[in-house]
Amino acid sequence: MDGAFNYGDPVIGVHRTDLSSTIEPGVIWSKTQRYRNPKVDALLAQSTVERDLEKRKKLYAEFQRRVVQDLPVVVTHVWAQGYAARKDPLNLPTSIWAPMVPDDTMTRKQ
Repeated sequence: MDGAFNYGDPVIGVHRTDLSSTIEPGVIWSKTQRYRNPKVDALLAQSTVERDLEKRKKLYAEFQRRVVQDLPVVVTHVWAQGYAARKDPLNLPTSIWAPMVPDDTMTRKQ
């Protein structure tokens, strides 16, 4: 059983769980399922440097098709996260790290 959290860009989150070069036996959270597919590795390498957003989307779509077809991991559930906010917040975090920003950095309209 394993869990993964992916960030705002696939290069930060998806690559670490599906790129075979991240397999490091004995190292915790380093691709514990040991999935290897050279075509998937090639698609991830291409998507890393692709600047055209539409081409990049197509590369990731093909990557997803291959991984789903190979089924290296069976997803049993999705972690649900809930958020509550006021109508008048200020200084809201805007980065991909927003859920991890301490709440005391935010204020409200006076």
